[in-house]
Amino acid sequence: MSHCSKSLALAAVMATCFAVPGAYAQSASGQEIVVRAHAGDTETRSQMVSYADLDLGHEAGARALLMRITGAAKLVCSPEPRELKDAKPYRACTRQAVDRAVADVNNPAVSALHHERG
Repeated sequence: MSHCSKSLALAAVMATCFAVPGAYAQSASGQEIVVRAHAGDTETRSQMVSYADLDLGHEAGARALLMRITGAAKLVCSPEPRELKDAKPYRACTRQAVDRAVADVNNPAVSALHHERG
Protein backbone atom coordinates (compact mmCIF):
# COMPACT_ATOMS: atom_id res chain seq x y z
CA MET A 1 0.00 0.00 0.00
CA SER A 2 1.46 3.38 -0.97
CA HIS A 3 2.00 6.20 1.52
CA CYS A 4 -0.87 8.12 -0.09
CA SER A 5 -3.22 5.12 0.21
CA LYS A 6 -2.24 4.60 3.85
CA SER A 7 -2.89 8.28 4.56
CA LEU A 8 -6.31 8.13 2.92
CA ALA A 9 -7.23 4.95 4.80
CA LEU A 10 -6.15 6.51 8.10
CA ALA A 11 -8.12 9.67 7.30
CA ALA A 12 -11.25 7.59 6.62
CA VAL A 13 -10.88 5.73 9.93
CA MET A 14 -10.27 8.95 11.84
CA ALA A 15 -13.28 10.63 10.20
CA THR A 16 -15.45 7.72 11.26
CA CYS A 17 -14.17 7.86 14.83
CA PHE A 18 -14.56 11.62 15.17
CA ALA A 19 -17.87 12.20 13.42
CA VAL A 20 -20.24 10.98 16.13
CA PRO A 21 -21.84 13.78 18.18
CA GLY A 22 -23.16 13.32 21.71
CA ALA A 23 -22.20 13.16 25.35
CA TYR A 24 -18.64 12.67 26.54
CA ALA A 25 -19.05 8.92 26.95
CA GLN A 26 -21.77 6.37 26.69
CA SER A 27 -21.99 2.64 26.97
CA ALA A 28 -22.58 1.07 23.60
CA SER A 29 -23.26 -2.53 24.60
CA GLY A 30 -21.91 -3.28 28.05
CA GLN A 31 -18.71 -4.55 26.42
CA GLU A 32 -17.57 -1.26 24.92
CA ILE A 33 -17.60 2.41 25.76
CA VAL A 34 -17.56 5.49 23.56
CA VAL A 35 -15.16 8.16 24.82
CA ARG A 36 -16.09 11.62 23.55
CA ALA A 37 -14.74 15.15 23.81
CA HIS A 38 -15.69 18.49 22.36
CA ALA A 39 -13.07 19.95 20.03
CA GLY A 40 -14.00 23.57 19.72
CA ASP A 41 -17.52 24.92 19.68
CA THR A 42 -19.10 22.59 17.15
CA GLU A 43 -16.99 19.46 16.69
CA THR A 44 -17.32 16.38 18.87
CA ARG A 45 -14.73 13.63 18.54
CA SER A 46 -15.27 10.06 19.68
CA GLN A 47 -13.40 6.80 20.00
CA MET A 48 -14.88 3.36 20.71
CA VAL A 49 -13.10 1.34 23.39
CA SER A 50 -13.87 -2.36 23.65
CA TYR A 51 -13.35 -4.30 26.84
CA ALA A 52 -15.00 -7.57 25.85
CA ASP A 53 -11.62 -9.29 26.26
CA LEU A 54 -11.06 -7.98 29.81
CA ASP A 55 -12.14 -9.41 33.16
CA LEU A 56 -13.05 -6.32 35.15
CA GLY A 57 -13.37 -8.45 38.26
CA HIS A 58 -9.57 -8.54 38.41
CA GLU A 59 -7.34 -5.53 38.95
CA ALA A 60 -5.35 -6.25 35.79
CA GLY A 61 -8.49 -6.07 33.65
CA ALA A 62 -9.71 -2.89 35.33
CA ARG A 63 -6.26 -1.31 34.93
CA ALA A 64 -6.13 -2.29 31.25
CA LEU A 65 -9.55 -0.71 30.61
CA LEU A 66 -8.54 2.49 32.39
CA MET A 67 -5.42 2.66 30.21
CA ARG A 68 -7.54 2.17 27.07
CA ILE A 69 -9.98 4.89 28.16
CA THR A 70 -7.10 7.27 28.91
CA GLY A 71 -5.53 6.58 25.52
CA ALA A 72 -8.86 7.21 23.79
CA ALA A 73 -9.33 10.45 25.73
CA LYS A 74 -5.89 11.65 24.64
CA LEU A 75 -6.79 10.81 21.06
CA VAL A 76 -10.14 12.60 21.02
CA CYS A 77 -8.67 15.64 22.80
CA SER A 78 -5.62 15.78 20.51
CA PRO A 79 -3.42 17.29 19.45
CA GLU A 80 -1.47 17.41 22.68
CA PRO A 81 -0.12 20.94 22.99
CA ARG A 82 3.60 21.59 22.61
CA GLU A 83 3.51 24.73 24.72
CA LEU A 84 2.97 24.56 28.48
CA LYS A 85 0.66 27.58 28.30
CA ASP A 86 -1.73 25.57 26.08
CA ALA A 87 -1.77 22.45 28.26
CA LYS A 88 -4.60 23.41 30.64
CA PRO A 89 -7.51 23.01 28.15
CA TYR A 90 -6.03 19.72 26.89
CA ARG A 91 -5.70 18.33 30.43
CA ALA A 92 -9.24 19.47 31.27
CA CYS A 93 -10.56 17.80 28.10
CA THR A 94 -8.85 14.48 28.83
CA ARG A 95 -9.82 14.56 32.50
CA GLN A 96 -13.48 15.19 31.68
CA ALA A 97 -13.57 12.52 28.97
CA VAL A 98 -11.97 9.92 31.27
CA ASP A 99 -14.19 10.87 34.22
CA ARG A 100 -17.33 10.49 32.13
CA ALA A 101 -16.24 7.20 30.53
CA VAL A 102 -15.32 5.70 33.92
CA ALA A 103 -18.69 6.75 35.31
CA ASP A 104 -20.45 5.21 32.32
CA VAL A 105 -18.60 1.91 32.69
CA ASN A 106 -19.93 1.87 36.26
CA ASN A 107 -17.48 -0.73 37.53
CA PRO A 108 -16.22 -0.42 41.13
CA ALA A 109 -12.70 -1.66 40.33
CA VAL A 110 -12.26 0.75 37.40
CA SER A 111 -13.70 3.63 39.46
CA ALA A 112 -11.41 2.87 42.41
CA LEU A 113 -8.30 2.80 40.21
CA HIS A 114 -9.35 6.02 38.52
CA HIS A 115 -9.88 7.83 41.83
CA GLU A 116 -6.57 6.41 43.09
CA ARG A 117 -4.78 8.02 40.15
CA GLY A 118 -6.44 11.32 40.96
